[in-house]
Amino acid sequence: MDYQNNMEQEERRNPNRGLLLILGLILALSVGFNIWQFVRGQNNAAKIEHIGNELVDSEALKKELQEEVSKISAQLQEYRGQNAQLDSAIAEKDRELLDRRLQIEKLLKENKISYNRYLQAKDEIGKFKYFADKYKAQVEGLMAENNKLKGENQNLSEAVNKNKRTIDDLKDANAMLGNKVALAEVLKTDQIEATAIRLRGGNKERETTRASQAEKIRVCFSLKANDFAKAGDRQVYLKLTDPTGQPIFVEGNGGGTFEYQGGMQTYTSKGEFNYDNTAGKNYCISYQHTVPWQPGDYKAELYTDGYKLGEKSFKLN
Repeated sequence: MDYQNNMEQEERRNPNRGLLLILGLILALSVGFNIWQFVRGQNNAAKIEHIGNELVDSEALKKELQEEVSKISAQLQEYRGQNAQLDSAIAEKDRELLDRRLQIEKLLKENKISYNRYLQAKDEIGKFKYFADKYKAQVEGLMAENNKLKGENQNLSEAVNKNKRTIDDLKDANAMLGNKVALAEVLKTDQIEATAIRLRGGNKERETTRASQAEKIRVCFSLKANDFAKAGDRQVYLKLTDPTGQPIFVEGNGGGTFEYQGGMQTYTSKGEFNYDNTAGKNYCISYQHTVPWQPGDYKAELYTDGYKLGEKSFKLN
């Protein structure tokens, strides 16, 4: 009875005693759990350190790296030689991949490596594959752009060639038209007459056929009407050829040269006439030789505007 009374009195004096006992128990359990976690962590760390220090074979990783290097090198090789820009880009990517490859090969330089280094090398190989695929995609993008530009240049070149052909066709058509116009403008003679002249007293002229009496040759011609030919002054060249086939040309006595069919021709004499598109009008050019004329067959040729008007043969006895 006394004991029970004492307990009741004690509880009245310290009502939190039970709560303190519970808190103490929880604290004890917590400390014990932390000690158990610490010991367990130490054991795991020791195990991890042991595993990390274990040696593993690196040959599989070396083979994996070499296969990836060979594959990307072959893929990039397909794009070489297209143009300078593409080759420059490929060379740059090759250098970047080579740096990564050398770093990995340093990690794998031994046949047996630690497990930690094995994991590091494997991670680096994964990065190498990632960047290799990334660089290949960039090169393929440049290749596609290059092909697009090639196609545009091809289309532009075809358009330029088409326009050039059109221009050439127009030039040919203009040339043909110009030739037709030029041909239409050509003057044509009705007739040409070549006559030897003998001079008598009082400068009277008389026709002759004797070489010993001839003092000069007169060549007369008439022109047909041509509505396409321009009216105006014309320079007409007379070329005489002697019986030996040699042109009669005396410089200082009316002779000279003129352009004909891309070359130069000699002329014996020349005259200037005004052409007014009138048919039947007569024009004459004369040449007086400084030496006696020789018997034989002669030829008189007339030229103007770069083409031949006509010719006439005559004979001196």
